[in-house]
Amino acid sequence: MNAHAETPTATADADATRAREERARNRWLDADTIADALREKAPEAVPYTRRVGAWLWIEFPAVPETGTRETLKALGFSWNRNRGAWQHPGGVWKPANRRIDPRQVYGEEPIAEARP
Repeated sequence: MNAHAETPTATADADATRAREERARNRWLDADTIADALREKAPEAVPYTRRVGAWLWIEFPAVPETGTRETLKALGFSWNRNRGAWQHPGGVWKPANRRIDPRQVYGEEPIAEARP
């Protein structure tokens, strides 16, 4: 065996590192860019996606398929257990305020199936 060949574990570790880096980069993208990617890569999530301020929230009626969850993670979404929603910051970071519901402050609007 070649001592310089990558082992399966090293390849898996490198893949996981690339996936984390991609997710971190995607969290800084704006909501419109992420919405476009969502329409392309996870169209099943679009009907449940709402814009709340600069953020995107997805509230599925039931647990989504594993592939959909993996796609959301790759796009930079995180699961918020307290709000029961997948959330993407749209590149905007603010300190958390647990006393308010952002939907009451910013409102919420569905994203369109196709961008005009």
